Amino acid sequence: EIHHEKPYKNLKDRIRRKRKTLLLGNTYTGFDFEETMKKIRMKLMYRQETQQGNLLVITSTETREGKTTVAVNLALALSQAGQKVLYIQGNLEEKNVYAQLGFPGEETRDWGEYLAEGKDLRQAVKKPGKLPFGVMSVQGQGKNTGKGEQRLEQFLSEKKKEVDWIIVDAPPVRGHAGVLAWLKYSDCSLLVVRRHQALAQNINDSVDILEEYG
Repeated sequence: EIHHEKPYKNLKDRIRRKRKTLLLGNTYTGFDFEETMKKIRMKLMYRQETQQGNLLVITSTETREGKTTVAVNLALALSQAGQKVLYIQGNLEEKNVYAQLGFPGEETRDWGEYLAEGKDLRQAVKKPGKLPFGVMSVQGQGKNTGKGEQRLEQFLSEKKKEVDWIIVDAPPVRGHAGVLAWLKYSDCSLLVVRRHQALAQNINDSVDILEEYG
């Protein structure tokens, strides 16, 4: 179970809708949340020692369950342990991850655009800046990348040899076929469930899909 902090620092921020960015190391990020991220990190690093494969797909049943928060903080936790990590924003229809985290003005290279236009995907990897790991982000334009599937597969295959972990922040399972496209590349998967958000039956269906495809 992941302990989530309140999304607002105080009543004034709630009124102004000023959300805080929940990241490891921030002064208002709680001890329980940080410890949970470290436990998941430990399990992943143990898995890495006993099994092959380093591409992790993180998804959820519905939207707004916190999968991006988990994906970014897990990438951060692994980086803090000396692991080389590549974070991929896997939902081409989402807004830029930097905007989601409250980092305005951060340079964005839409990897979906690079893939759709036949550009070198390596150039779409943003080197560590505000986040201490490689980031492949999107602009939320939902580019059609179907014709670049082979190039994406080759890129992922090469990157898996260069980094310790590739973390894909995939679309939610329910109503998004896009998650299946990522699961075929995955070595393991993580389903983020927010209490009282998704129906139990839908969660069970999501688990079945991950077990079948991921």
